[in-house]
Amino acid sequence: MRLKSKSALVALVAVATSAGTAKAASIVAWGEDIFGDVSNAPAGNDFVAITGNLGYNGYALRSDGSIAAWGSDLHQQVSGAPTATGFTAIAATNHNAFALKADGSIVAWGNDDTYGEISGTPTASGFVAIAGGSYTGYALKSDGSIVAWGRNAFGEKSNTPIETDFTQIAGGNFNGLALRTDGSLAVWGDDTYKIVSEAPTDKVYKAVTGDDFYGLALKTDGSIKVWGDHPSALSHDAYHLISDAPTETGFTSLVAGYNTAYALAPDGSIVGWGYDSGSGAVTDVPKGTGFTAVAASTFTGYALIAPEPTLVAPLLIGAIGLIGMRRRRCPS
Repeated sequence: MRLKSKSALVALVAVATSAGTAKAASIVAWGEDIFGDVSNAPAGNDFVAITGNLGYNGYALRSDGSIAAWGSDLHQQVSGAPTATGFTAIAATNHNAFALKADGSIVAWGNDDTYGEISGTPTASGFVAIAGGSYTGYALKSDGSIVAWGRNAFGEKSNTPIETDFTQIAGGNFNGLALRTDGSLAVWGDDTYKIVSEAPTDKVYKAVTGDDFYGLALKTDGSIKVWGDHPSALSHDAYHLISDAPTETGFTSLVAGYNTAYALAPDGSIVGWGYDSGSGAVTDVPKGTGFTAVAASTFTGYALIAPEPTLVAPLLIGAIGLIGMRRRRCPS
């Protein structure tokens, strides 16, 4: 089992891309370990957010707003990570990553390719969320509008919706996805695998994400909707992301990797399904409860879990007090 827990207390932590009100936690990694994706996951129990990318990297945000990066460094995805503190969110694309400052400005690092993922990063401040697709970045303004930059081969940039009623953004392979205030979805970009044309039209969603051939969304009741297809050489739903999706309700978060998905249950347990390829991305999903977030990279999963509270000190104090009471009752 390719599972690595970096917690000194043998505790697991779930993954999130934005710090929010998350409690500090430690990192668990599982699956493919080609570039140290698993074995180089950082130690410590002060992480509040975590994400993967469409390559072989993991990124985590510490409670002081500093960033940890690990995995492949072919394009300085690791060595180029900012060393400052005070960041509030992280996101990543294939060969680069983005971080959101407290003032809402964005820092980008890694490979600029020919698409401008770095050089095209918005220079304004006031953004409230960031996301990465395949060679594309997305940012959400405080007024609910979306800014996109980077690759535009399938309209993943130029077809970005112009409305101002969005509350969440996500990137797929060559797609952008967003959630509106009324619970409906907007999906744009490549429709080769029907991610755009078969996107659900009902208004019952609270989160959305995407991967190579699929779109995934979380309904307000915590149930999961998956749609999309596969290249013509493969049968429909060949990776079983649709047919194997959990049918229960109550899930609290949803992420997608390379034709692999993870959902977080109310008790903090993780459900994984989809394409495993012998990597352990699905078969090695950690057991147990108490995870607070989950994230995915290519054939690798990440999770955060807060250290279990220790009762040693309170019990010890109580025991000392009891001993003291007993001593006072003893005759002199």
